[in-house]
Amino acid sequence: MRLKFWLLLCCSVLAGGCFTTAISQTTTSNLKANSSVEAWIKKRVANEDVANPTSDFPDESQRVIGVPFLFDLLIKQAKTRTNSSVIVWISNVTVVGEMNLTYQQIPYDLRLEDCHFLDNIDFADSHFGKNFSVSGSTFEKFVGFKGITVEGDFDGTNCHFNNLSHDPNQGVSFQYMKIGRSLALERAEFNEDVTFLRSTVTKVFAAEGAKFLGNHASFESINIEGAFQIRKSEVNAAINFLSARTGVFEAEETHFNGIASFQSLTVNGNAFFDRSVFAQQANFYDLKVVGNVQLNGATFANALSFARATIGGNFVLSGVIALSTFSKDLSVVKVDNLIFESNSIAGPYSLNGITYRLLFAPTDEFLRFVDNAEYQTGYSDVYQNLENYYRQRQNIDAAKAVHMAWKHRERTILGKCTLCLDRRSRLWAHPFRYIFNCLHFLATGYGQYREVALGWSAVFIVIGYFVFRKKEWMEFLGTEDKRQRRYHPVWYSIALFLPIVSLFDRQNWFPKANRKKSRYYLRIHILLGYFLIPIGLAALAGLIN
Repeated sequence: MRLKFWLLLCCSVLAGGCFTTAISQTTTSNLKANSSVEAWIKKRVANEDVANPTSDFPDESQRVIGVPFLFDLLIKQAKTRTNSSVIVWISNVTVVGEMNLTYQQIPYDLRLEDCHFLDNIDFADSHFGKNFSVSGSTFEKFVGFKGITVEGDFDGTNCHFNNLSHDPNQGVSFQYMKIGRSLALERAEFNEDVTFLRSTVTKVFAAEGAKFLGNHASFESINIEGAFQIRKSEVNAAINFLSARTGVFEAEETHFNGIASFQSLTVNGNAFFDRSVFAQQANFYDLKVVGNVQLNGATFANALSFARATIGGNFVLSGVIALSTFSKDLSVVKVDNLIFESNSIAGPYSLNGITYRLLFAPTDEFLRFVDNAEYQTGYSDVYQNLENYYRQRQNIDAAKAVHMAWKHRERTILGKCTLCLDRRSRLWAHPFRYIFNCLHFLATGYGQYREVALGWSAVFIVIGYFVFRKKEWMEFLGTEDKRQRRYHPVWYSIALFLPIVSLFDRQNWFPKANRKKSRYYLRIHILLGYFLIPIGLAALAGLIN
């Protein structure tokens, strides 16, 4: 019995090896190959004519060819062709049966356009010496282009990649491809997963108007020397460009309905996302763009991250809408020119570490944007960077406004603004920092408007006048000189308030012993003068800004 078993097994293996790479003509459909159409196509191809049987066979159900015939036509008979300039052009036929066209050498220009492939088909690791086109074709089941090399252009325009078996493990494989010129997938529709892992395209990858309707679309580590074009496309799949490289990235008016990851994407030119919509998380972490990044009118409905992005040209945020409650991370972004205007961006978002050489933005709008960002005392540097930028460009008024907003923000995060008796109040939580912050603001506008100190000086001089206004409250300390006995409360208040300067009013008069409160205030009056007058004079003289 064991001997019989092993004999049967060996026979089965040998029989399997005798099959051609065209595995089977059997399909789940009732369609069968039409020998008349096959003969007609064979004759047309032999004459190097376009094999489009629609005129001679108007009934679509008749235009059916089998995989053995197609394999024989493309591979076996091709070996007899010595002229590599031949174009094999077959269109508008239905192909039944599974075809394994792997590891083949196809030296001629091959076009299988507007065809309908009902079963699995695999071109893996084949070499196409000229152009390869499947434009307008429909693939009902698995199709594989893994590892193929196309010396010319690969045209998949208007293709439909379906998944009638609903097998989540099936998909479209374009991984490890090498395209000598351009790859065209414009208006192609992917109803299953697709991957372009580590593929190389020498010129343009055109996928404008394409639809990615599966669960995943991977462009990880793809290398495109020219432009990647996915304008006006519909992307329902989770799309991934991890570590991809391209010359230009064009994604204007594209709807990304799934998670969109551009992490570590490198663009040697410009990247355009104008008027695009991101319904789920958009991740641009570690994005590297040599040129400009444009987001004119882009909409982000979920989380957003540009953390650690590096942009060598303009970073254009104009008309951007990001009103979700999900986090938005713009921290440690390095750009040459930041253009920011007419945006609607709601918190929470982080701007810590963002740097720019030039800033083109309305001061009020950008300052509001900074004010609404997440902030942590001693860690966040967004205010400091913005103030330094304005001061370097001699925009002192804007720099002062930023500094005041910065210090006011620090006072805000000390705690809630409640009654002093409430233990949740800022005064209870951080008494010294809160009091100093308030005094700093009132006296000099956080050091930005030091001339205000002179205004306060006038206020305290007036207060001094009311405190020391009556002669009978004062005790005379001078000589019997009539001029010294004259008492002027205004001059006495000024004499006390002015530092260093010694006026005889100050020396000759002093509050009487029964005026204890006046004596206490006298000391405060003198100290305020030593604090406010030098600051105010220095500011007026332009010695401090």
